[in-house]
Formats: sequence, C-alpha cells, structure tokens
Amino acid sequence: MKSTIRNFLLFLLLLTAISPVFFSRCANIGVVEGGPRDTAAPKILRTVPANEKTNFNASSFTLFFDEFLQPSGIANEITTSPPLKKKVKATLRGKILDVEWTDTLKENTTYLFQFGDGLKDLNEGNVQKRFIYVFSTGDYLDSLTLTGKVTSVEDNSPLPDMVVGLYQWNGAVGDSTPLLEKPYYYAITEKNGTFTLKFLKEGKYRLLAFDDENGNFMYDVGLEVGGFVPYSVNPENDDMLQIVTFQPAPSLRLTDQRFFHPQGVRLVFNKRIEKLDIDFIYPKLDSLPRTTFSMERDTVKLWFDEKLDSLKFAITKEDKIDTVKLKTRKNLSFQPEIKPTFGSELAPDKNLKFRSNIPISSLDTAAMFIVKDSLKLLIKDFDFTADGTFTLHFNRRGHGKYRLSMGANAITYLDGTNPKDSLNFIFDILEKDEYGKLDFTVQPGRTDSLVIIIYQGDKPFFRASISDTAHFNFPYLKPGTYSMEAIVDWNGNGRWDPGNFLRNRLPEPMISNSKTVEIKANWDLEFVWEIQSEFIKRPEEFLREENEAPGADADEESGAGETSEEGELEEENEPEEE
Repeated sequence: MKSTIRNFLLFLLLLTAISPVFFSRCANIGVVEGGPRDTAAPKILRTVPANEKTNFNASSFTLFFDEFLQPSGIANEITTSPPLKKKVKATLRGKILDVEWTDTLKENTTYLFQFGDGLKDLNEGNVQKRFIYVFSTGDYLDSLTLTGKVTSVEDNSPLPDMVVGLYQWNGAVGDSTPLLEKPYYYAITEKNGTFTLKFLKEGKYRLLAFDDENGNFMYDVGLEVGGFVPYSVNPENDDMLQIVTFQPAPSLRLTDQRFFHPQGVRLVFNKRIEKLDIDFIYPKLDSLPRTTFSMERDTVKLWFDEKLDSLKFAITKEDKIDTVKLKTRKNLSFQPEIKPTFGSELAPDKNLKFRSNIPISSLDTAAMFIVKDSLKLLIKDFDFTADGTFTLHFNRRGHGKYRLSMGANAITYLDGTNPKDSLNFIFDILEKDEYGKLDFTVQPGRTDSLVIIIYQGDKPFFRASISDTAHFNFPYLKPGTYSMEAIVDWNGNGRWDPGNFLRNRLPEPMISNSKTVEIKANWDLEFVWEIQSEFIKRPEEFLREENEAPGADADEESGAGETSEEGELEEENEPEEE
C-alpha cells in the first residue's frame, strides 16, 4: 500500500515538473498562412457518355469536376444548339453534375450544350466558360469551324472575354432577332482577342460580339460594347473574320435645365449635341436668344435680351419632343468672368483672344492698354462675337513680358453691367527661335473624307477635315511630342460616328499614326503621313455581292461639322488672372 502511495506521489511530482513545459508549448499556436487566391476555373475530369460521341441515344449526360460548384442557376445558364423546346434540368451532387432533358432529339443532328456562367467553383466563383459538351445522333459530328478576332475601334487593341455569337440567318441584315435571343452558337475570346466557333453546321449566319456586362448572353444595344460583321457568314467559306467593336451611343437626354442668370438659361445634355432644335412657346420673343456651346458641346446657354420671369419651350431630341417649363429663382448668384484662351505665352503670330462667360455688348479700347518695358502700347483694333469671345490686336515690341490692363469700364456685358474691378493679365512673347516649325502633309490612299487631329501630349491641338492630299504649316510650335490621329469620316459630318446594328452601319474607323513627331526649338521639320487605302474602305465595300446586304444608312446626316481644310487650332489652357 505504501509502495502504491509512494509511486502515486512520484507521478504527481513528475507531472508538476513537466506541465509548464507542456502547456507553454501548447500555447505557441501556429498561424495558418493563406496561399495565393484560387483563380482557376473548375476542370472537367470525365464525362459520361464520352464527349463528342456519335450515335447518341440517351436523354442525359454527367460531368465530373475537380472541385465543388455553386449549385444555383446552372440550368438557367445552359444553352443548346439546336435549341430544345423544354428547359434542361441540371442536378448537382457534390462534384458531379447531371444534365437531362425530355425533348425528343432529331435524327442525324449535332447538339451542343454550353453552360454560360453556370459552372462556377464554390469558393471563389471562377467560371468555366469554354467547355462544350457535344454529341451527334447520327454517324458524324458537324465539324466546321469559324475563327476571327475582336478588336476595339479606338486603338485596334484585342478584347478578351467577349461573347462571340452566331445567329441563324433569316435574310435581312437589319433584323432584330439577334437582340432578342441567345446565340445559336457562341465562343469566348482569348486574351489576344481571337475566337474559335466549333462544331458548326454549314449555312448562313449573322456574327456578333459583345461584352455581356449584365451576364444574360444577349447583346443589349445601347448598353454594352459590341460589334458585328455587316454581311452573312458561312463557316464553309469564311474564316479569320474581323469584328470591330464600339462603345454604345446613348439616346440624347436633357439632364439639367435652369435659369442661372435673369437673362440666361443653361441646358445640360448627356452627350455632345451638334444642333439645337428648339421652339419658344412663352413668352413671345422679339428676337431669338444668343446661343453658346461648351467646348464639349454638351452644355448650351441661351442668353435673352431682357430679364425673364419664366420660360416655356419645346425641344426636339433626335426623334422625341419634350416641353420644358422654367421659372427664374430669386437671388441668383452669377459672377461674370473673363479668361484668356492663349495660355501664358502668346505665339508671335497670334493676337490676344479672350472668352467671357456672359455675352458682351460693347468694348472700349480707350480704357485698355498694354505695358512692355515701361512703355504703354495702345490697342489698335478689336473684334468680338455674340458668344462672348473677343480678340484684341496690338503692335508688338519684340519678345519679353507684357501686361494687359482693362479698366472696369472697358467691358459692358449683355445685362448692362461692368466688371467690378479692373482686370490685369501678364503674358510672355518668346523669341521666334524658341519655337519649332512643322510642315505637315497628309496623303490619303484615296479620296475619302478624313478628320485629322493633332495632339500635343494627350490634348488636342489641331483639327481639320480633308478629302485629298493636304498640307499644313505650323511656324510656331512649342517644343514637345506631337501625335496624329485620323477619323475616316464616311458621312462627311466632321466627327466620329459609332456603329448601329439595326441600320447595319459600322463604326467609322479611327487610325492612329504609330510615329510621333518631336518638335525642337529652332528646328524645321517636314512630316508626311501616308494613310494606306485599306484603312479607309467605304461601308459598301465591306458588304458581299448579295441582295440582302444593303449599304450604309443613306439617311445619315452629313455636312454638320467643320470641313475646312484650313483646320482649327484648339485653344490652350487658360492661365489664372493676375
């Protein structure tokens, strides 16, 4: 008994000695470090019956995956070609997916089952978009393929993860059926923008590509980036087709309208507006208001000759007419402002140009003067336009710093007021050898209307419309990097136009010159841009010799833009007033 007690006490003593070490080691709990995020789509390990089977006579198939899937919505994502009348049933059992149907299959027909966004892994939601289960009820599979590439019209860059849909041809390019149903066949573009449509049957089809932003596997015109081939395609004859996509053009909407001045109304639109179509209902006006546009032409200001308490007018926006009623507000806060458009440096061949945010009724140059090296220079001439822009002409006295002073009474605004204080602007005129000279020639490969845009850095510097070889001379350019872009202006309206699927109108091509121009001080440079003719095909040249493929929309508006080959210099950044 004593021996037993002694052994028990020795056990307790030993346990007491080792327990601090034991528990201290247990307290050092290791942190489980997470690995890299799973970005791989689920893999199909096996199919029963085997994929690409002929003489298929079952009413179901089973897919075995390497990981668990999200169970919801799989059946809704499955599309079949040819389409089945009744909805396909999908049952998920762990890593196994059973797909079954009740329709009677057609004889000697190849069927494709595609799963859209339905095959998502359980944890990260990675999607297996490219798997196709295919079988034939006959002795062979349809084996035609159709390949191509999807690019952006803006920079010709390849677009990955675009849905490329093939739709059965019904004999009319303007048919809206592809906008109302899912593709008969589809593929997803690779990282380089290429696609391959497989297991196709011979015949005519319509080919579209879209980004499917909302995941419904349908091309939502006006909401999604998309493009199309403007003629029917046949996988037996066609291959390596190019689809150029474009941003959707939203319908014109008036987003804001209000009095901002007792004599001024501001209208804000959701996009650029080329022409304002407006009828004034109340009050009866003796004269139409002065109309000014913002640089982006998405904001319009209407200036009236007298103060108004209210205004009612009808405005036509594309094919819709809206009636607008406005009432002026009390204590409207408006601050007249005049800013130069020439920047802080005035080129030797330019005059002083200013823009006012309110139309000007008169200028008094006697209340203006320019100072250079303590010498006072008088304004010799001026001109101004109805929108508030005015230009001052003066005799220069070489390079250096100048200061322009405008007395408070030098300017009278439309509402009869004057600036509260005198205005002062300081600017420099550099020596001529601090500028570079550019002789620029554009040689189109054919006589088509082009809009040429020159950028200084990332800002537009010059814009002109041409229809043949054109020469432009820039005697005073600031040193820097200049780049060129051309818009193939098919309809001659002086601006870029997007495509229109229902009208079978392709987007107007945009061509970027891969070479930039480096302007250096006191250097003369000649630059010739030869634009290859294959870049400026007419719309009808994209179409096949078939009766069902009309040319581009003949009712398209033309001639609304700036089409002078003299071009227009874009205005520079505006400096701060002194």
